[in-house]
Amino acid sequence: RDRGTEAQLLSGPGVPASRTFIGRWALDAEACLQRAEGTQLVIDTRHAETSGGKCDFRSFKQESEGSWRVQAACSASGKSWSSDISLKLNGPRLRWSSERGTETYVRCVKS
Repeated sequence: RDRGTEAQLLSGPGVPASRTFIGRWALDAEACLQRAEGTQLVIDTRHAETSGGKCDFRSFKQESEGSWRVQAACSASGKSWSSDISLKLNGPRLRWSSERGTETYVRCVKS
């Protein structure tokens, strides 16, 4: 992990979570409301997880405001691989890109 970036993300009045990749995400607003197992992606400073898989972050680096590069060890369906992930925040949307494809998520806000 990049300790400097992690410290900045977790520091006092620093950056609000709404301006980071940290949070609960889904493919659409309806999936946010359902809260059904498997419909959401949960990301914190250490990993990203869905019901179908998990990526443990080895390092992450902020490339620009709203853009991060993450090196991760991922696993799903009994298989493991290393992944180079690009996370790009655009308002309430997060674009996740890796060797396995690209997906865009919406932020799930607490209600």
